Amino acid sequence: MNGTRHTSLEERDYLAILDIIPRMLDCRCREDIKISIQKYILPLFEAQSAMWVWVDVDFLSERLRNPKFIGSAGIPEEELEIIHLFVPYQFSIPQKIAETTRLVVAHDIDIPREKIEKEKDLFFADHPQYRGEKGNYLRQPVNILGTIDRPDFSLAFGIQRRFPFDKPFTLRDIRVLELIQPHLLRVIKTVVLNEELTKYKALTETLAETSSAVALVSLDHRIIFRNATFSQLLPVQENQRLPRKVADLLETEASKYISPFSSDSSTLELPFIQLPKGMFRLTASPMSPQGEVEEQCWLLQLKPATEPFSQMNLLMQNKSLTPREMEIAYLICDGMTDQEIGGRLFISIHTVKNHFKSIYRKFDVHSRTQLVATLQSFKPTPEG
Repeated sequence: MNGTRHTSLEERDYLAILDIIPRMLDCRCREDIKISIQKYILPLFEAQSAMWVWVDVDFLSERLRNPKFIGSAGIPEEELEIIHLFVPYQFSIPQKIAETTRLVVAHDIDIPREKIEKEKDLFFADHPQYRGEKGNYLRQPVNILGTIDRPDFSLAFGIQRRFPFDKPFTLRDIRVLELIQPHLLRVIKTVVLNEELTKYKALTETLAETSSAVALVSLDHRIIFRNATFSQLLPVQENQRLPRKVADLLETEASKYISPFSSDSSTLELPFIQLPKGMFRLTASPMSPQGEVEEQCWLLQLKPATEPFSQMNLLMQNKSLTPREMEIAYLICDGMTDQEIGGRLFISIHTVKNHFKSIYRKFDVHSRTQLVATLQSFKPTPEG
């Protein structure tokens, strides 16, 4: 496996990550995002293009259902039509992420490159009009490094190395994107959400119609608006402050938008809140972050913590695992060897084994088999 001999990223990679994160969080519109990705992220990965898309993964049909294109960098304008049409066929990356606990995957490491060639064959079979010169750009060899926002599975981001520069991605590339990913996807969501909501004259009417539990909260934690679903879960009236445990959780999420930023581990701890109807995951997006202070607020969403990734994350937090230990525990669940885990995280085998001892002690287990069984069988109770 590429990169297994290296036990740390180079200093220049960490410095590049620390430089990129605030630049991304300074983005205020889609064009800002495109420029930043073109100028800073593509060179970091020696890549030629990138694209980011809203997705709905249909695992039964093995397609991305009705993907909504958000933006791209480095793709010629005249080729965007065929690229948009091809997106639903690019199923191997979300499938691999769903089958594992990984945040980032790459062809030639996690997925055979032949997979994307088969996806192209399916596309051309369904779109014979592109079999000639119109399909030359898509037909060229490409290598992809991809990620999806876990556990929502709603936003996909892919980086492409295109012929004749389509050399394989390495474990270094995977690790660097893992460290950038939370900040990158967070800013894309925030910018797009702000743009979409400004299109509506009556924002509260729009939010009231959604089935998700959503609320608008002022910077001092007062409820500006909440829809019926949110009220059922958290009975707080408008102009009242959030309960202290929810306000504290919001402050923790807000701190992720403020420097200094860390580059030593992925942001893995999901924000959970215990409510009478069960365990829920909180997401928080700043609204009008570039506006006047009196115009700023937070869009809160409460989502049931019912899927396996969230449940494992919650159990790891309950057992007081460190972020590094959480990364290792996830990779253990993927069946990786000590050497593979060390190569994936750029740490020594000795360090991996020391983390194993700590994880086993915290879970009171004595083997990988026992740990995996414990993680995969955990179901939070309504009382927590």
